Amino acid sequence: SRRSRVKDVLVARCSCGMSVTYNTRNPGEIVHFLSLIAMIAVKRLLKEAQELSEPTELYHAQPLEDNLFEWHFTIRGPEDTEFSGGLYHGRILLPSEYPMRPPNIVLLT
Repeated sequence: SRRSRVKDVLVARCSCGMSVTYNTRNPGEIVHFLSLIAMIAVKRLLKEAQELSEPTELYHAQPLEDNLFEWHFTIRGPEDTEFSGGLYHGRILLPSEYPMRPPNIVLLT
């Protein structure tokens, strides 16, 4: 009956804001979906780590050895400002839903 089918459907909202409808008789569907989101993040972060692997005079950024979702960076203060000549260190915390959710950036200096 339609009533029993309605009970079998659940709408979930992941922390990235996306809504997912899945069958409660097969809860593995949502786990699979969330795994795909995490795999997208890992693939993107590995690509970005490769692109940023060579430091420049202006900045250096790389993930922690044991945590791809936490990066540390150093940036040089812009010329002709009160920050000129300074080196500034920070941390980037990336959500597992990256790039669909933005990172948190914390300056540590």
